[in-house]
Amino acid sequence: MKKLITLLLILSYFNVSAQDKLSVFGEVSTIAFKQMNYTIDANYKLSDYTTLSSWSSTTTGRTAAQGFDYTTSSLMLNFGKKDNPNTFSVGYTYLGVPNMNIEQSALMIKVRFKLL
Repeated sequence: MKKLITLLLILSYFNVSAQDKLSVFGEVSTIAFKQMNYTIDANYKLSDYTTLSSWSSTTTGRTAAQGFDYTTSSLMLNFGKKDNPNTFSVGYTYLGVPNMNIEQSALMIKVRFKLL
């Protein structure tokens, strides 16, 4: 928990110093004050048409019936245009469940399009 808060503070500092290229968001949520979910979402603008994004989430307090705690993350290269909200992305994704000795990683392709 302390490491996550420290990382959020460091990334927030960089966000202030490079506001036009880097954005970083942190999120903490709880379910019945027993389970916690921590998320960091970062996006770095490489050009007007490409961005590099990373998303990472980890949980604490989940029981065996809920599938134990897990960590998931992705690192994506996103392509799009300023005047078009739709994007095409390619990257890497990871899922880890330490209590079940599960570690999976794969190539990920994503198409994002505006519905409304």
